[in-house]
Amino acid sequence: PTITTPTATATATATATAKCIRLKCDLKDLSLDGLWHAGSGAQRRDDGEEVAASVVGMGKHLCGEATDLSLRCFASHGRFLALAPCCYHRCRFDTLCGGDVLARAGVSREVFAVAARLSPMGHNLEDEGAAVSKIPEDGGGGGDDNEGGILEREIKRQIARSFVKLVNAARVKWLADQGWDTRIVRYVDEAITPQNVLMLGERKVGLL
Repeated sequence: PTITTPTATATATATATAKCIRLKCDLKDLSLDGLWHAGSGAQRRDDGEEVAASVVGMGKHLCGEATDLSLRCFASHGRFLALAPCCYHRCRFDTLCGGDVLARAGVSREVFAVAARLSPMGHNLEDEGAAVSKIPEDGGGGGDDNEGGILEREIKRQIARSFVKLVNAARVKWLADQGWDTRIVRYVDEAITPQNVLMLGERKVGLL
């Protein structure tokens, strides 16, 4: 990850400087506490308390649990976040932010693992339209092995898409419990990439 901490110095010309620190490490080993308190450019109020209002967390192509590790790392330190998760087949039940929500809803580790393996099918648009159009109106296979196969693929695809929605809903709930207002948006047309989900969050001012 790249952590950027802006610094500003009031001068007659109102100029500003920026300091960028690039860290290479495993996200699970990264603690912003150490960086934040190590003279990395964090601004402070007159009473010495650090100001988090200008800190933004951004991430793109955060495969699987990398999204959850990023959220856990950043949730108590920033004000805004914009994360684009992907590769849901790499999500892990034990590290998922909000995994307890799914557990209370009856989603077991075994079910989670199966749905995670299916999740890439939710991003495959090659024959989705054709598959849907060929499913019999009664939902049956009509005795045709090919139609039965198409129906099975469509069922798996819908499971995959539901899994992605559940994972992101759990993350949003977890963030809400940490004091964040978060919403899910589509940042690019699905025809360009089906993995087009962006998490936009703002931490409530009273909790800074």
